[in-house]
Amino acid sequence: MVNPGVKQDSLPNLDLSKNAQEYLKKKVKSLTFHKGEVIVQKGQEIGGVYIVQTGALRVYTLDSKGIEKPIDNVYAGEICLFSVDCIMKRFTYPAWLKIDSAEANVKYIPAQAFRQVYVQEPSLRDFIFEAMSRRIYSMMSVIEETLTYDVGSRINHLLLRKCPVTREIELSHQDIADRVGTSREVVSKHLKSLENLGHIKLSRLKIVVNSSEELAKLLPKYVV
Repeated sequence: MVNPGVKQDSLPNLDLSKNAQEYLKKKVKSLTFHKGEVIVQKGQEIGGVYIVQTGALRVYTLDSKGIEKPIDNVYAGEICLFSVDCIMKRFTYPAWLKIDSAEANVKYIPAQAFRQVYVQEPSLRDFIFEAMSRRIYSMMSVIEETLTYDVGSRINHLLLRKCPVTREIELSHQDIADRVGTSREVVSKHLKSLENLGHIKLSRLKIVVNSSEELAKLLPKYVV
């Protein structure tokens, strides 16, 4: 939901004509959201397109038990392709869109302005096409992981992907559950078993990976 009081700003990282840049300066809005905010509800008619400037968004649906099932992630410099599809075809949004980082700064382009620039600017069309190619590949990986790997392997895989050089992962059990599409109780039980095996150490809102190499050995051989 867009706050009409936000400041207006230009669209970053696109090789647009001067006229298009000046036009968008008057139309594009900069929005700031915080972790956990649901900015679009499933079935909502949206009025524009979202491009992430900083932070991350998560697109998800819910199963019959109310557990989040991840569909896609949108990171800094990326565009929410579902929002593009919705405003170009005048569909309602097919999922939920939530802030997946401590804070997110998002560029919001009203539908009419986006359609006009899309028709006039080849660079925007190229940007959308490249984004579609990347997201199709990414979403296929998510689908494959969800259908092929058991929950434990998905959790282990997530820990390895998120593990920085400090080996400290700042994710709650609920955060992990949301990302792999299971319940917090299942995550907590699995993490406790990893701690008992000596692979990780648990503390409040933080997981320390003792050895990423040892954790990787728990993954099926087809997990990359």
